[in-house]
Amino acid sequence: MRTPVLFSIFAVLWLYFFSNVILANVSEKALDRLVPHIRFPELEYTRPIFRNVGFTSYNRISWYSITFNLGMTADRPGEKFDNITINIRELSLSLDSLKERRVGIRARGISADKLQSDSLSLVLKKNPENRTEAGHFEMQLNFRSLIPHKIPEQLRDFLDELKEFLRTGVTNLPVKFSAKEAFLIKGKPFVAKVRVQKEGDQYRLMMDETDLHRMGSFGGKILPTSGDIRLLARNPVRAPQLLKIRDKAESAAALAHDRNPAVPEDAYRHILWSYLLTRAFGEDFAREVTDAHESEADSEEISRMRYKSFDVDRFQDFHNNALGRSYAVQGRSESEILDLVMTDPEVIRDKEAETRFKAAQRSRQKKHLR
Repeated sequence: MRTPVLFSIFAVLWLYFFSNVILANVSEKALDRLVPHIRFPELEYTRPIFRNVGFTSYNRISWYSITFNLGMTADRPGEKFDNITINIRELSLSLDSLKERRVGIRARGISADKLQSDSLSLVLKKNPENRTEAGHFEMQLNFRSLIPHKIPEQLRDFLDELKEFLRTGVTNLPVKFSAKEAFLIKGKPFVAKVRVQKEGDQYRLMMDETDLHRMGSFGGKILPTSGDIRLLARNPVRAPQLLKIRDKAESAAALAHDRNPAVPEDAYRHILWSYLLTRAFGEDFAREVTDAHESEADSEEISRMRYKSFDVDRFQDFHNNALGRSYAVQGRSESEILDLVMTDPEVIRDKEAETRFKAAQRSRQKKHLR
């Protein structure tokens, strides 16, 4: 009686041990075959490596300690995507329905760090400037076919959609994702929770508004309006660059004014800000960003200002923001912007804002009376 029992135990242990070895070999060969065939002109990534792999249930395989690097090229001159290294504590694939060809994907313990170089080399040290941590990802993927030679094409379609999610934070894929986003603004660390939220037929990555409110001015001099907060919350992928552009415009305008008091600091700040936003994200999104700031002054700000002054300021800012966008669309270089602020008659400079505002009011009144 003992011999069959011992043999059964030995057989189970043998299968358990060698199944992991077989899975590891199959996984390595699959990566060798798939990675060269799934490429995108604007997306570059290194071959993933993993520590071990094994069955975690009868229909689920899990890989552990996965690492790879990812880089994306920008669509516009001012747009920037950092090269990052991604670590996943556990990645699982499960065959949820053979009949419906539905595969479940789950990743736990996701972290992403910005690399210190443009190279995707795995030996580079991580940069503490931007980091995603405690990430959790889930989704179900319906394959059109499970025939082996047809899988790479379907994976390419899936990765293409996932690439857009990484670029914009919006996807049609039914994903679940949550994490913490840590980044530095002027050397000061900020942390905010992010999660995917369903909006109609789309899934959008959102940043927690409460966390954003706690960040105050994000290291700058100007407090964000409620419109700024909502826009950042809806665009967490772009949030670090949005804040850097804002700080760059703010610092450049202050420095230019300190060097030459004749420089209209407010006008230069708004024009440069809008110009840089347009170069980075395009005219439509740049308008969305600047309009969110100008049209959503909070109640405390309004109470501190006379209504007339509030109108003058917003009139000037809206006008100069539009001018900054037009400079970007015209292909003006960044080095030209300060000179344009000083010489272009279309610019509404700080000292002439009220005069120009009253002239615009009179013009509107005349048109209304006709």
